[in-house]
Amino acid sequence: MFKTYLSAVTRSFQQAVDLSVAASQAPKFIRDHKLWLGFFEHKWVSLFSLIVAMLFSYLLINNFMGNDETERDNEENIALDERSDDGDDQDTDVKNFDEPVVLNEDNDREDKDEDDDDDEDDEDEDDKMNDKIKKEGGVFFFSGGMKYLLIIFLEVFIFHFSVKSYSILKGKQTVLKLNDFYQAEKRMLIVMLQCLVKTWLAYLFLSIVFGVFGFEFLKKPLMFLVYSYFIGYAFLDNYNEQHEISIKNSDKIIRKRFGASIALGMLCSLLMLIPVIGPFSSPLFCAVIATLYGYRHQLELVNPK
Repeated sequence: MFKTYLSAVTRSFQQAVDLSVAASQAPKFIRDHKLWLGFFEHKWVSLFSLIVAMLFSYLLINNFMGNDETERDNEENIALDERSDDGDDQDTDVKNFDEPVVLNEDNDREDKDEDDDDDEDDEDEDDKMNDKIKKEGGVFFFSGGMKYLLIIFLEVFIFHFSVKSYSILKGKQTVLKLNDFYQAEKRMLIVMLQCLVKTWLAYLFLSIVFGVFGFEFLKKPLMFLVYSYFIGYAFLDNYNEQHEISIKNSDKIIRKRFGASIALGMLCSLLMLIPVIGPFSSPLFCAVIATLYGYRHQLELVNPK
């Protein structure tokens, strides 16, 4: 069994290396063949893609700034709570020193004040818990859901460069029609919805497992790998779509190219972090990489069984 796992890891690593080779060749391929020509003839498509890229960049910056402000607010609240607790302790010490004998009425008043303080502490804890839930939910949605949404919106962009790249490699020109873009968008919507559901299931599973065993620090890096796999999955599926491979069989084929899918998704995620240029250029770049990799390693000939 150990040999089987070792073989799978080695195979996935080699796939990632092969994908990186394709990535290194993609810039020259794009430049030499001027893949952008023809796409901008569809003015409504290019304008829509640019607007989506700018909106995504805005959400990216806003998300990071919001997280920083939340962390600063939390730190300030913790510092204030600590100073307040120290002040209460000092007041208590002075009161006990100056007034060794306390009447029952004063005791009742102090008990009431303590109850009020406990209620406020409970409310503060609830607020902190709500902030944490909102923050984690926002991070999950932005890390995966927003990137999936960007790919759905820019599918026409992705499909154009994927088809044109494959046409150049095959030496056969393909003229895309409006219905081709519609069918590609329809398929991408189905694929990414499936990926979103699988990502949620993975997130819930890891949250439960690491919550029980206390390895929360591992959840984020593992979820990043999950996001990367499904982002790379979308680009490789575009290649399979051109060979009229069903979504079901495409899924089985891409699972056999696990390492390549993760490597492509990680690269795309990093490119998306570049404001404006990143969200707009990453679909182009990764669509070409997926096509070069799929063509040179004959992805369409992989047995899905």
